[in-house]
Amino acid sequence: MKIYSCTDRGKIREINEDSVYISESEQLYIVADGMGGYFGGEIASRLAVEVLSACIQNCEEVNRSILTEGFSLANQTVFETSKNKEKKLMGTTASLLYIEPDCSIGWIGHIGDSRIYRVREASLELLTKDHSYVEELIDAGKITREEAFSHPNRNIITRALGTHSLAEADVIQFPVQKNDLFLLCSDGLSNKLPAKALQAILVSDAPLDSKGKELLEEALLRGGEDNISLVLVEISEIEVKA
Repeated sequence: MKIYSCTDRGKIREINEDSVYISESEQLYIVADGMGGYFGGEIASRLAVEVLSACIQNCEEVNRSILTEGFSLANQTVFETSKNKEKKLMGTTASLLYIEPDCSIGWIGHIGDSRIYRVREASLELLTKDHSYVEELIDAGKITREEAFSHPNRNIITRALGTHSLAEADVIQFPVQKNDLFLLCSDGLSNKLPAKALQAILVSDAPLDSKGKELLEEALLRGGEDNISLVLVEISEIEVKA
């Protein structure tokens, strides 16, 4: 398995409110994008990553119930911290990817608009669905996905950790194949690079670290107004059992 990750404050923001977790030994990867400002978002994303990673570390087997409980506990932790610190706007997105030990099955836990993509046989697929205002407009047939990319309200999210006492995360199980390439990212990347631009970089013959650096550079070149975080996970042939 090959891994690359980076996180960048971007060109405008004073602090980086994103948090990234990578554990090659656990085959666990998380990107969280904090909200709240004045370190509120930074605290929220860090807490979410800490709670979610601990839940995986402390369980014997990852399953739907474990991930659901983990996101519920992360939400409770951020929500209670927000009240105690009087940071009432504190919240965070979170997208988690876990690959089972034999690399045949993957799990996703997701809330908010941080995303997880997969490249398989040179085709890019978005595995998560944004919990956002513009996604609801798309579902209602009011705008197209192309229009959503530049919509003025594309940053409004409808679900997050810590903003309410209860939060519902999406949990997805899926088969993993050899040579699958996964991209986890905050919206600082996905709001700057449309699917075609992402695919062009990810399906190239460049080394994994070069792909990651090019993704970050492109997001910065296109404005870099937000924090930018990404994790690339490539499944090597020898690690996937037939």
